Amino acid sequence: MLSTDSIPQDSTTVYLPYVMLPDSAAETSWQSSCLWTADSVRPGSKSVVGVMGAPHSYKVGADNAISVSVMVMVVVAMLALSASWGFVVRQGRNLFYRENDRTTTVPDTKKELNSQLILVAFTAFILAVMYFACTSANASKVLSNLANFSLPLYIMAFVGYFLFKAAFYQLVNWVFFDGKEIEQWNKSQLFLTAMEGLLVSPIILFYIYGKLPLYIALICVGFVVILCKILTFYKCYLIFFRRIGAFLQIFLYFCALELIPLAILVGILEASNENLNINF
Repeated sequence: MLSTDSIPQDSTTVYLPYVMLPDSAAETSWQSSCLWTADSVRPGSKSVVGVMGAPHSYKVGADNAISVSVMVMVVVAMLALSASWGFVVRQGRNLFYRENDRTTTVPDTKKELNSQLILVAFTAFILAVMYFACTSANASKVLSNLANFSLPLYIMAFVGYFLFKAAFYQLVNWVFFDGKEIEQWNKSQLFLTAMEGLLVSPIILFYIYGKLPLYIALICVGFVVILCKILTFYKCYLIFFRRIGAFLQIFLYFCALELIPLAILVGILEASNENLNINF
């Protein structure tokens, strides 16, 4: 029988008494497993005894809140696409030529235009999710403790980008062009922006919830965005700058109105990413 009288003790060691040990190896194991510091057992002590573990890396696909939000937005986008299918078909047919005064057009309903606005909001949402997923994947030594705040901020940044760009275009177009041309341009912008979000959404979903590599996802998303910009440039030429002698003005017009909002968006996203991440 092992007695506490035969074991040297000090003020910082607590031993469990009256334990039968079979041999010296078991005694060594028992002492290592039952040895506790006095600070760890003192009431109100703040000391922690244990082994520090490495935290798991954050994955967007494992975030339940983001997954539910993505699922809801995809369903809403599909319903909006179904409600505005007539608008999409008409704009697709008129994508490569300009309507004139003799062209008989079918008027767009308010429901179709509102559905297109919903699809534009979906585009802002899905691009914000892609940016959030990319920053989370590239931040190998950065822990995003404020992830619940960063994604809504990214979404507001992309929504503000589309609103600012639309207002910027509207202001410049109101000065130089007539109402019919402005109406055609606004509808084509709604169509192209909505289609951009619908085309990039499968790529983003495959990256987040599948095994699509990041560089392939970025290449595919970049290809879709560049294709939409080329179509926007061509539509701008058809509506505003098809007159002889005005072709060179399109570069100044298009580049200024596209690059200024984009530069502001990049600055906001970079500033937000720096302020919402804590470096360890």
